[in-house]
Amino acid sequence: MQEPTSIADTAPVSASTITPADTAQNLPVPHAESLAAPDIPVQPVAPAVPEPVIEPMPEPEVPAPLPPAPAPSPAPAPSPAPAPAPAPAPAAAMPETELLAALTPPKVSIAAPTALPAPVPQSTARNPLAYRMDGARHIYRKFPDRIFTGKLPRMVLAVGVVHIDIDAHGEVTAIHWARSPKNSPRVAIEIEQLVRAAAPYPAPVHLGSVSYTETWLWDKSGRFQLDTLTQGQD
Repeated sequence: MQEPTSIADTAPVSASTITPADTAQNLPVPHAESLAAPDIPVQPVAPAVPEPVIEPMPEPEVPAPLPPAPAPSPAPAPSPAPAPAPAPAPAAAMPETELLAALTPPKVSIAAPTALPAPVPQSTARNPLAYRMDGARHIYRKFPDRIFTGKLPRMVLAVGVVHIDIDAHGEVTAIHWARSPKNSPRVAIEIEQLVRAAAPYPAPVHLGSVSYTETWLWDKSGRFQLDTLTQGQD
């Protein structure tokens, strides 16, 4: 009995060489693996890239409304002024006489200073003519700003001749006009005022009292010279 041969021992048979008769004779059929198509290298498949997911844009944040500004605090109310202190109760009324006595300051007796009398000038003249010189100098010393300096003009405003009576204390007791300036009564009045304002005159210690005569030469400027001390005329 013939040993069955294996497919490996037989020559390779192509499909085209197999006839139906061979099939019928139950010839061995090649394995399906041998009939399969040759291996084709499989290309690696790249992993699927996931599509980017588009996220929705976030809505812009709306800033929260600012809190309202705090209302200004009201100014503090001024503190009430302190109530005035109650006036002291009036003292019991005093009698008017006692009140006046209390308000009147006490009188202080102050001795007034004793004014020393001005020394009375003295004249040693022994006759009216000599006293006339002392009297003229006295008037010049009393009214220096009224004396005309220098020579008088040829024409003066007025000429007056007056008698003056002086007592033992140098006071004027009387004025007599021997020649009054009738063309200028104002000058006559002013001469009398000057004669009296010059007192007291030097006291005539040797004569007791004296009466002498003086001539007044009056310039239109209001200044004068006495004939006893005149500097003359132009």
